[in-house]
Amino acid sequence: MPIDNRVVSNRRDFLGKLGVGVGLASVLNAADPPKLMDNVKGNFRFRKGGGKYSSGGTVAMKGYEIVHVTFATMSPMAKAFDKIEAYLKQQRRPVQSICGLELRSPKPFTYAEFGDLSNVYVDLLTKRNVMIGDMNPIARVNLAPELDPPAEVSFYGFSYTAPKKDARPTFLAASGELSGAYPEGIMARGDTSINGLRQKVTRELENIDRALREMEVGWDGVNNLAVYSVHDFSPLMRELLLPRLGAAKNFGVRWYYTRPPIQQLEIELQVRGCDHEVVI
Repeated sequence: MPIDNRVVSNRRDFLGKLGVGVGLASVLNAADPPKLMDNVKGNFRFRKGGGKYSSGGTVAMKGYEIVHVTFATMSPMAKAFDKIEAYLKQQRRPVQSICGLELRSPKPFTYAEFGDLSNVYVDLLTKRNVMIGDMNPIARVNLAPELDPPAEVSFYGFSYTAPKKDARPTFLAASGELSGAYPEGIMARGDTSINGLRQKVTRELENIDRALREMEVGWDGVNNLAVYSVHDFSPLMRELLLPRLGAAKNFGVRWYYTRPPIQQLEIELQVRGCDHEVVI
């Protein structure tokens, strides 16, 4: 059933139903933060709070690292899962080791359309025995490229855990600008001026701060900061983004000219602390 396009009064219920990206769980009330849960089969821990559609971030367990993989050519969702499984089999890793997925869509969806897509996505995970009860341990981002978008929902990349002795903590997390009921809960809704973007980015950075604390990692471990937006955020680089990165600013900031997955959302941030990136 599609998600009802009405205002949802309960914040936790709303976020659990929506699950826009890996960061939405992090906007829960600070007095009731998500708990870090173990995914023993996958060898990583995840932030509980995103319901069945996405976790709020993932961090590798001791003795493992998160490896990030990008597809040289994007593949439709179902076909991409087959490719991921084949790749993991070559690496002698179970499908449960998937801890992050990155989707690309033809355009931003309505609220109800995104609910339908999320249900299809969860069905694919359920068939592969990835879910943990009614919780989804995998962190997810879903963006809509402004130029040359895919004809259908496709996979851009994924992350998985692999054994590594004495590995440093590796992790990923993200945040969007939505807190509470859609669309009223959008920070600076409809304001794409630099001041509006400043409010959105400030909230997202605060959410990521919380995610990193809960995963017991920090900005000093970040070596990939991605900004997803079609709006010029460059004035905020010196003011907000680079100071937060600390030593990680030497890795720069990646700007993806994309829109968030639901209409009226304007910008999303993602951080990753990984030592190995692969293109297949």
